[in-house]
Amino acid sequence: MAEPERRELTEIALTLGRWGRAPLTVQQQRRVLDTYVSWADQAGARVRVELYARPHDQLALLGEWVSRSDRVAVIVREQARSDRYRRIAAALAPDFSPGSVDTVIDVPVSRELAAVTWQAGGVARAPEFAARAARDAALTGLSPEIALADIARAHRDDVLAVIDAVTEEARARGVSARWRLVDATGCADPLPGARLPRSLPAWLRLLERERGIDSERVTVQAANTLALANANTVAAIRAGAAPAASLFGTGLGAGWAAAEVMLAHMHGGGANVRPLLNLRDTLAAEAELEHAHRSIGGASAWQFPGGAAPESPRPELLRAWFPLDPRRLTGRAPEPVLTELSGHAGLLHLLHRAFPERHFETDDARIVAISERFECEFAAGRQIPVAWAELLPLVRDAGLLEGA
Repeated sequence: MAEPERRELTEIALTLGRWGRAPLTVQQQRRVLDTYVSWADQAGARVRVELYARPHDQLALLGEWVSRSDRVAVIVREQARSDRYRRIAAALAPDFSPGSVDTVIDVPVSRELAAVTWQAGGVARAPEFAARAARDAALTGLSPEIALADIARAHRDDVLAVIDAVTEEARARGVSARWRLVDATGCADPLPGARLPRSLPAWLRLLERERGIDSERVTVQAANTLALANANTVAAIRAGAAPAASLFGTGLGAGWAAAEVMLAHMHGGGANVRPLLNLRDTLAAEAELEHAHRSIGGASAWQFPGGAAPESPRPELLRAWFPLDPRRLTGRAPEPVLTELSGHAGLLHLLHRAFPERHFETDDARIVAISERFECEFAAGRQIPVAWAELLPLVRDAGLLEGA
């Protein structure tokens, strides 16, 4: 079967957190956005760039880019609250026009993740929450993009209930929602013949067959926990969806799909992703001057997938984020590994996975030193992932397990 034509479906989710490193400054973001615009103009592609609405100076940057380029559309990520949406609309005026800016609304759709998010209410609360958030966004002129989080473990009827509730609310407000399939735990299966719920292409087919949602209205975003983010995203692209990826694959847990890899796949030899790759050295050099490994939140912030890392994570929290027996994918039980895309966030992810009862500081100099060691090895051409057997002696020698 021929692959669908890529009708301006290039999408890049550029987040500020970088998970485990300091956020990009506003000036660094301008540099990245300028590079994306230049690339999009040369490649003839349309890019959707995702930015957080906070801190305060971030709103000014959003305002700059709302009408900056016909080839760049802005996606805003903010808490699903009406007051936050009104603040965004006010900050984007006067260039902001209703429906011109999307806002991402995260909706847990797996029963495991919904139980952590809403406790006793569980996934039954998802349709009401999603519909209300879509309504609040539409009333302020923002177009809702519903991120169906943890789709690779979701039940068909739970997902369709969310879609029906949002569609009804959006229709009443005269807007059309976009959809995002988010494999938040990295357990989706990219192999041909894979089935629901772990196949992203299977979800795309279901949405079109059951609810008439065209694949070009759907974005996919896959975590790299099992090093399958790129493979899962490519599989969904081939099924007609658009990718949400991050520069160099940074993101939640061990990272998302890498934007430069997706662009090269979608545009082949004409992609010329060298300008994007050149950003790596530029941003790294600037980050060194600004103490790149400082904490990006409180003492325990951004340490654990989904939020802060408590001293003793609840069993249900562990089950929600580390659910997969890898033998279901490969027939054997490989140990978790660090890849070139994992970065500092991947190292923290593995530490918390191996020692969920312990607390590790993001900017602990000992952890930073281990992370930098492997970053240098990958930059020098290392191709073999870092196995836990190689990593554990370094962790012990650094004194990170003292008192255990």
